[in-house]
Amino acid sequence: RVEKTFVVGLMEDMEESVRRFNVVLGIDDVGDERNRGCMEEFFGKHREEEEVKQEKEASKETNADGDTTLKEDDKAAKANANKFNSHAHPKVEEGSPEWEILAERNHLDLILYDFIKMLYQKQERIINKYALERKQNAVENVDAK
Repeated sequence: RVEKTFVVGLMEDMEESVRRFNVVLGIDDVGDERNRGCMEEFFGKHREEEEVKQEKEASKETNADGDTTLKEDDKAAKANANKFNSHAHPKVEEGSPEWEILAERNHLDLILYDFIKMLYQKQERIINKYALERKQNAVENVDAK
């Protein structure tokens, strides 16, 4: 079974996917300077807090209930940012004849993709728990010395 055999990742959440792989493989991308440098090279340095705050404020819109949400264009831009491991592809509008042809030809891929997205969400809690346990064990080992 996929869920018991694989740790899955998503291209649209590549940085988090790599973090999860690192956790499972025992790679410390925070404490190890070399690994941190690799992550920064691949994903870029994180923006300053103020820049992030300004971007969030600029990209919010208010819906009919008065709730603020990210605009769809900003969601897409965020998903495509820093994708060094991707290639440009023409956009295909969902529901268009082209979309329908692709969906028909790749219907099993779409089913698998939906399953992987569900599994990705499910694995978040498990991997985060594992990462926390590893950190706690590391602290206990240092304290014991």
